[in-house]
Amino acid sequence: MAGQASTLDVQQQLQEDFRTVRKRMMIVPAPPRWMLLQAAALISAPAVTPVAVAQERVKLFKAIGAKGEVTIGLTEGKLRAMGTGDDVRILSRRLVAEGRFTV
Repeated sequence: MAGQASTLDVQQQLQEDFRTVRKRMMIVPAPPRWMLLQAAALISAPAVTPVAVAQERVKLFKAIGAKGEVTIGLTEGKLRAMGTGDDVRILSRRLVAEGRFTV
């Protein structure tokens, strides 16, 4: 019995010592993962927004052929650099001229 009592006393003393050390060191538990992700999103959001606003609008074209379909995205500036006329005609003339498609 004396051995058990001393073991309990030692365990209690260790627990009290741990509490004291923890208070002195001011150990703060780590924040939850979701909180860290929110903080990262808030920090990075202002950096991403101006870049997205500055991008030029892209027009999408879908070309369907025997082997499948292809989606092509071009900005207004690139379309105008290819030639004049209707957007679809500009793109089709360019693709045929390069030998990528046959009409």
